[in-house]
Amino acid sequence: MLHRRLLLKIASVLFGGCMSPMFPEPVTNVRKYKRCKRQMPRSLVTHFPNSVPESATDPVFYYAPGMLQASTILQLRVYLPEREILELTESLEDAVAVYEGGGRMFDHYNEDQDNNLPTTAYRTARKSDGVDALGFPEHFTMYVLSAKGRQSGWNHGTTTGIGISTETNDVIYWAEAW
Repeated sequence: MLHRRLLLKIASVLFGGCMSPMFPEPVTNVRKYKRCKRQMPRSLVTHFPNSVPESATDPVFYYAPGMLQASTILQLRVYLPEREILELTESLEDAVAVYEGGGRMFDHYNEDQDNNLPTTAYRTARKSDGVDALGFPEHFTMYVLSAKGRQSGWNHGTTTGIGISTETNDVIYWAEAW
């Protein structure tokens, strides 16, 4: 009996030690934003602010480093003053696709047969939002800045962009690689 307990304890330590680095937990501490942003390919995060804007309030941050087949995801959500929202919206004229209304990552992809560009999942939802954590609310406009798949399709790809709600003054910067 003692040997069995000892073997179980050793197995749990080994299993826990092996699994933890392979499946890291998402980072949500906004103080780690700059460090996590540096972990992403530079080409995917050029549209992100260097740091959380001073005028921003109530930031929400999400970073999943991705391991094995898991996606690497970076999102920063902030409330900005209305003037800054308007300036940001005007600067997004070069977006490769603009989708009105919320939805999930591949909703717009499936609806837009001309472009077929994915957006992102709603990783920075607040509990007070009261929405499906993966689908953006209808008051968001999704600006896709880039989206690339491989020659064989979207099995592996990237998407970057900015979601904006002029109703709530929310801005969500995203970058994702899978």
